[in-house]
Amino acid sequence: MSYRVAIVGCGGIAQLHVDAIQSINGLEIVAFVDNKVDRAEKMAGTFGGTPYADFAEMLDHEEIDVLHICTPHYLHVPMAVQALERGINVLTEKPMATSVQEIAEIRAAVAISEKQFGVCFQNRYLPSSKMAYDLIASGKAGKVLGARGIVTWMRDEKYYTESGWRGSLKTECGGVMINQAIHTLDLMIWLTGTPVSVEGKINNHHLKGTIEVEDTAEMFLDFGNDVRGIFFASNANFKDVPITLDLFCENMDILLRGEDIFIDGVLQETEALPAAIGKMCWGVGHKLLIEDFYEKLSLEEPFPVSFDEAKHSIQAIIDLYKSSKG
Repeated sequence: MSYRVAIVGCGGIAQLHVDAIQSINGLEIVAFVDNKVDRAEKMAGTFGGTPYADFAEMLDHEEIDVLHICTPHYLHVPMAVQALERGINVLTEKPMATSVQEIAEIRAAVAISEKQFGVCFQNRYLPSSKMAYDLIASGKAGKVLGARGIVTWMRDEKYYTESGWRGSLKTECGGVMINQAIHTLDLMIWLTGTPVSVEGKINNHHLKGTIEVEDTAEMFLDFGNDVRGIFFASNANFKDVPITLDLFCENMDILLRGEDIFIDGVLQETEALPAAIGKMCWGVGHKLLIEDFYEKLSLEEPFPVSFDEAKHSIQAIIDLYKSSKG
């Protein structure tokens, strides 16, 4: 396979994409885009390609096959739609969208385009997550009767103020749920099913006056047929703690804790993980996800973390925000 690749957004997460791309034969990064053009120039100087400050200019000047979107949240849908309309495959960081209107926009663009659209829910690719999925999908675990998710991390004032976009309703479009805990919520929904209703509350406890978004959230998810889930997330913890996801099934209890899996309290052996890159909280699944994206592209097969898969967690978060506002 041979694909010409562009990356828009040259912040920290872009490095994970670059490292994965470089490990796959036949991929060439031809462009980096960032409105802080010095960041694009630095990446291009190290990894090749042409730096751009303007996304539209890059699209007009480069022939690309795949676009990786690593920008602030509010830019994900506009950029994805432009790329899909030009016949470019898209792999975007989460969230896929930030509103009901944006979900509709990306749905329409995906429906018209014949190109791949994928979302980086990389924790699905962890061996522990895959083992949990296989136990449930095979029927060995039995029906999932209930689920519990807990994400308690620490994000200080500097994390928000130095970014230029985090903490703002206009650009981050939400807080701990849409930025950090969405990964664990995605796993819960992937493993348990699509909720029929969501309610809960969001709050800002420890950075009042600094951020406009929530640092803490609690949710109740009704999956129907007497299956329910509870979810708690906060960036106001003293430090980052590994995520917890409990799945209470007919035949066993499954616990995902960080990158480990326990069945009825017993730690299970899983496949070896690739070397970690970047922040611990990002996990190590990006490389596995990006490799699978390009494999599916070359085989002309659907990428599993598609619009239809990714829409459920963002819809649940939007429902939470609506519920909290009454």
